[in-house]
Formats: sequence, C-alpha cells, structure tokens
Amino acid sequence: MSTPIELRARAAELESRVPPIHAGPRTDDERMWLEKAAALRAEADRAEGDVFAGHFEYCYIREGAHCSCGYYPPA
Repeated sequence: MSTPIELRARAAELESRVPPIHAGPRTDDERMWLEKAAALRAEADRAEGDVFAGHFEYCYIREGAHCSCGYYPPA
C-alpha cells in the first residue's frame, strides 16, 4: 500500500509529463496522465482521512490501543 506522500509524488510526476495547455491540444496519453494523477490525488486524500491507512491486512486497531504493527491511532 502506498502512502499519501508517495501517491502525491507519483501524481506530480505524471503531471510533469504534460506540457502547458497553450502548447496545443492534449494527446490521448496526456489526458490519461492527467486523469490518473487526479485519481492518485483523490486516493491520497482518502488515505489521509482513513484511520487504517498504511496498515497491513493482518493489523488490528482497538480503541485507545496500539495496533499489532505498533502504530498508535490518533486520539
């Protein structure tokens, strides 16, 4: 699972491939990169608001307790 920082870095990398709009009409690839970048940013936003973001499938979180991976959930 990627962290929100990694997702945003990947989105920025994809956006950097696309020239400014005044350079001419967008190609299909450029439109695809921008759509993928937007999806990655949305996924990063969701992950930041998710208490379980960054956890593995076998992790567990109990209210007010450490997760099995050692992560302590915010209060």
